[in-house]
Amino acid sequence: MGNFDEIDEQLDKQLDELSSMSTENHEEKPTTKQPKYEQKTNSWLFHFLHVFGIVILIFFFFYGVYYTPIGVLGTSMQPTINQKVISEEDSVNNDTVLYRKADSYNIEDIVIISNERDQYIAKTPTQDIDFMIKRVVARPGDTITFHYSGSEGSKIYYVISVKDANGISINLNEETNTKESMYFVKSGSYSGYFKHIAPNLANETLPDEYRKTSITITEGKYFVMGDNRNNSGDSRQFGQVAYDDICGSVRIIIKNGENVWFALLKALKQSLFGSYNLRLKEYL
Repeated sequence: MGNFDEIDEQLDKQLDELSSMSTENHEEKPTTKQPKYEQKTNSWLFHFLHVFGIVILIFFFFYGVYYTPIGVLGTSMQPTINQKVISEEDSVNNDTVLYRKADSYNIEDIVIISNERDQYIAKTPTQDIDFMIKRVVARPGDTITFHYSGSEGSKIYYVISVKDANGISINLNEETNTKESMYFVKSGSYSGYFKHIAPNLANETLPDEYRKTSITITEGKYFVMGDNRNNSGDSRQFGQVAYDDICGSVRIIIKNGENVWFALLKALKQSLFGSYNLRLKEYL
């Protein structure tokens, strides 16, 4: 019996030790997991700050270097730009665009044009135009034709068509981009290119199909027009613009009241996956 009692005591002792070890392990589990949780939390915070820092760097590079932002004045690019602007004196509802210089420009590109040397619009006491914003409608080598399309009183309506150097017609999306049908008021004299364009269109002695004028664009130059065709001073008045005078093409339009961050993210997306410091003085 004595031996059995000793064995029983030893078994009880071992069971107590095992139980004690199990309890200690159970109590230590939260302690061992806590550092892992803290490490995971710190890792998430680190990655968040890392990504946030990269985004900030991209923003400053994107906003300050990649694109140049400018405010647009006037109504010559309505309805595309400054849709909320109600008058030429309205500088509260203007949009902002971001642009970038390009090696060449395509049909429908909206471009910023320098007039700092008064090479297109003469400076007057009431008119000081340094920059203009217009849309490219014909490139070097293209031929733009102005066609008579009807008349109403003193208004002579017309449309335009463009063919490239190979004679292939180019779609201008006039219905989408422009504000209204184009017209000019018949008069005895016309300025600029209208000296060549208007007489044929206004000549009632010609058959309608012959009431047109074509212009072939010179190498290194572009023909530009405002989307608000009836309230825009452009290549119809001052002629073709040189590539060297084009500051860049508009890549993004930030509408008045639109969230700037959202607009910049859209611009960044367009920049990455393909698809806008100067004060713009808009000319009408």
